[in-house]
Amino acid sequence: MSQIKRYCVLKEEHNGDNSFRVHRGYILGNPYTHIKDKTTKAMVVVKTREEAIKRYEKYFENALKIIPEFKEEFERMVDACMTYDEVWIGCYCSENEECHGDFIVKRLRQECTKRMLKNLLNK
Repeated sequence: MSQIKRYCVLKEEHNGDNSFRVHRGYILGNPYTHIKDKTTKAMVVVKTREEAIKRYEKYFENALKIIPEFKEEFERMVDACMTYDEVWIGCYCSENEECHGDFIVKRLRQECTKRMLKNLLNK
């Protein structure tokens, strides 16, 4: 399985079929924010970063089931993980901040591991 790395798009740039943007404005962007004093593309303002990420986890699981474009993008990520040595997940959060991208990385690892095990068992 590939290495999955989250990066800050303000500090570095990655392009190609193994690079995915997950900040607001992209299909896997977090519709929740804790930022109260500036305009964002978030749909809901919550009290804390932690709450925004926790709500995203539930949103992610539901969106995966009911939003075809969301599922399609996640499948592209899974395919990239199964194909490339490295996969890059980009957001505006800095690397030392908790981010919904960390949850996406976790779910990618889970899904890729599940598929790899399934492939091994079906051989």
